[in-house]
Amino acid sequence: AERRKQQLALVLVICACAVSVCLYLFATTALSGMAGNATSCTQDCCDSLAVAQTPQEPLCNNAFVDLIGQATSKPDRPQIGGTQLLWVSTTVQTSAYLLHASRGNQHRFLVWGVGLDSSFWQEINCGGRTQFIESDPEWIAKIGGQNRNLSIVHFNHYKHSVSSVDQFFAEPNLVHLPKVVQDYCWHTVLIDAPPGFHWSHPGRMEAMHWSVQMAKRCVATGRLDVVNVFLHDAQRAVEKRLTKWVVDDVNTELVTVSYLGTIKGIPGHLAGFRFIRAPQPAQQQPQQPQQQPPQQPPQQSQQPLTG
Repeated sequence: AERRKQQLALVLVICACAVSVCLYLFATTALSGMAGNATSCTQDCCDSLAVAQTPQEPLCNNAFVDLIGQATSKPDRPQIGGTQLLWVSTTVQTSAYLLHASRGNQHRFLVWGVGLDSSFWQEINCGGRTQFIESDPEWIAKIGGQNRNLSIVHFNHYKHSVSSVDQFFAEPNLVHLPKVVQDYCWHTVLIDAPPGFHWSHPGRMEAMHWSVQMAKRCVATGRLDVVNVFLHDAQRAVEKRLTKWVVDDVNTELVTVSYLGTIKGIPGHLAGFRFIRAPQPAQQQPQQPQQQPPQQPPQQSQQPLTG
């Protein structure tokens, strides 16, 4: 009896292994087919959206997950973590695909700050327009020298610093940026500059304020349907105040903002916001005054004839 139990257990183990192998093969085949379809669809999107800033600009690399792995495994890896890179890049590529599929438009991606991730941001934008704005000339020379296809504009005319953050919140200052940034509506914005870890740094108050005002204006006027804004280093005191300030004060009759949450990372957390057009209340039709039924003239009572 004991031997029979052992044989039965062995048979069950073999059957379980066989089922596992079958499930694995089935899942692998299904996922391969899905990946092939997704790659084809994304590649069509990228081919159609390939409005290059320069003739040498590469088309969108749809294997951006592999790019994230490569970027985060290097010793000089980006300051933004892998899951944060995935969050932003998925948002960018989804927005780019939907824009092309619905209207044939080009996705515009604004990045405050240049760094070790700049080439990655341009590559995942699916042939759209990627614009960088940087306050440090040394970083512009370093990153721009590594990739001359990047479009970088220098701007360092900020009124406030981290030391005057209270004055900013009391009376927010709206900066006027160079025309290559100021004159456009941007579908996705990543705020990773200017620096704000020292009291003398400009901080990200004015960058965030400009981005929020742009999002409100472009959505309210119907130029954009949705704007996604990401704020890096959201765990710092100033950025925490900015997050609460945006969520509490931005909602209007025309635009609403959704706080998408925060992904923790080293060295900084990443917060996300989405601006969309507020649902408009249904217009009530004016009620027509009820017509009174016409009054019938009073009937005269007929008296019986008497002879």
